[in-house]
Amino acid sequence: MLHRIAVIPAAAGLLGLTLAMLYQLASAEPPLSTPTPSPGPRPYGLGEPNFRQLTSPSCAAASCHGGGTVGRKGSEHSTWSPDLLEKGASDPHSRAWSVLSNAKSERMVKALGIEGSASRAGLCLKCHSLPSGKSDHPTEGVGCSACHGPAERWIGAHTGRTWKGLSNREKWERYGFLPGTDLVARNLTCTKCHVGDAEREVNHDLIAAGHPRLAFESARFHFHPSYRKHWVEKATPADFELRDWFVGQVVGWRAATELLRARAQRAVSAAETPWPEFAGSSCYSCHKTVGPTDTTGRAVPKLSKPLGTASWESWSISSFDAVSELRREFYPDVALPPMKEWTALRTLMEKRAPEPKAVAVQATKSLFELDGWLAAIQVAHDSDRLPRTSPELPGQLVRALTQRVPETGDWDAFASAYLGCVAGYHASGGKARVPEWTGPIEKLEAELKFPADRYGKRFDGPADFGPAKLERVRKQFRLLAEATATRRDP
Repeated sequence: MLHRIAVIPAAAGLLGLTLAMLYQLASAEPPLSTPTPSPGPRPYGLGEPNFRQLTSPSCAAASCHGGGTVGRKGSEHSTWSPDLLEKGASDPHSRAWSVLSNAKSERMVKALGIEGSASRAGLCLKCHSLPSGKSDHPTEGVGCSACHGPAERWIGAHTGRTWKGLSNREKWERYGFLPGTDLVARNLTCTKCHVGDAEREVNHDLIAAGHPRLAFESARFHFHPSYRKHWVEKATPADFELRDWFVGQVVGWRAATELLRARAQRAVSAAETPWPEFAGSSCYSCHKTVGPTDTTGRAVPKLSKPLGTASWESWSISSFDAVSELRREFYPDVALPPMKEWTALRTLMEKRAPEPKAVAVQATKSLFELDGWLAAIQVAHDSDRLPRTSPELPGQLVRALTQRVPETGDWDAFASAYLGCVAGYHASGGKARVPEWTGPIEKLEAELKFPADRYGKRFDGPADFGPAKLERVRKQFRLLAEATATRRDP
């Protein structure tokens, strides 16, 4: 039973509402002067170490990680490598470059006016190969150095006697090694491509050309049945899934905020830069029918925002209130103060025409605040004294998410909340331990899946998400909340 729906929708294909006339032109003021408060603590794993990349075969010796037996310790490279003859589970990162040679990728580069093949385009290689996009061997896809850090310094050091005595931060700062066991550092690395940053982004032009919209959800990616992982998590399944969900949300906010800051900064510096960048808004703020009915005569669902107001990052930030409410339950010994600056940024982005200079300044302040949270969480994980999560936490998480869902009609918010509920469901033991949660979970999955046409091909958006389906989704969230309430402690 999957319970993890496809979460990479592009435009829904319904009638689009053009918002361009509602937005202000980019500011013509002098270049931005960003605030300079003390940045405070920063998590390790940010940025790109300035060391040389090595190709994945550097790790593939039989005595290292190329043992040849898929799934075994010492065979990590063998497990990561694509199956050339067999079909089934594999590591999609190993196929990241090869997809650039398919017909869809070739159509995209032509639509974007890029000369040559997608498999050689720097725009594509930034994420479909090693991080720099300048690898001499791009065909390996997203190889070892992409996730574990450029191996120039650590390739030899990590086999030495003193390696295990180094802290995670020392491994990162001295050697450029990304400690994958740390959830913050791991997710910071994932979001560089799966959300984007100042150097890599999927903007509205790319989406219009056919690229899937990015929708990052760490726990869902980790547990996808087609993802063959070359490692084993050390934490208990419940602790891992709950905390990976929590950390994934916060890191996703950080990545979205950094991308927003970069886009706003460009809009201030260059008046021809599109602003706001539509890729940062919910697709379904615009790609929906205008009027009381759609072209088939069905009533159109009422949304929580007025027409002309695009929801900023509704996928990424819909969990904000639940995370804020439960932060002490997830990390009882960690000081995570309220995010005042980031809340102010959300408020600013709710305006129809947020001014880019103000957005860039507020986003910079917000990044300092988010980094403080992430650095504190890293310290807790690295201390080896982090307590187990409470058995009541999965139910608390589901209730926190379901209580807020009825306020919106946005598919993104529903789907994101559903995946958070799934994390709680699995952490509670799934069907064997909480059978009363199973019915609503399964029905939510069915309702939120993209529909198929008469030939069995799935749409790339929730094309049939009308009032009737919206109300059925809200009902299942209410039933799920009631089911979890039966397990509440007195």
